Amino acid sequence: MILVAACSMALPAWAQTPPTSHVAAATADSASQPSNDPDRMVCRYERPTGSKIPTKTCKTAGMWEYESQQSRKMVQDAQQRTGQTR
Repeated sequence: MILVAACSMALPAWAQTPPTSHVAAATADSASQPSNDPDRMVCRYERPTGSKIPTKTCKTAGMWEYESQQSRKMVQDAQQRTGQTR
């Protein structure tokens, strides 16, 4: 699957939507893969800390889920440690 994205730094993130023809092509590609497939590619626009310029990050759905679980685990561990006395 080939993803095409226009790079426009002058437009806000909400205005950076792909043309309709790209949306139709992406929809057709995503329809061929089940939504619960951990190997499907998922792209997100994220703003790194200290920057106003969003960057596109693409990873598999399984990797996004793994990173989300690891983040939740780190927060839970930190919260449990703060309640303990030394």
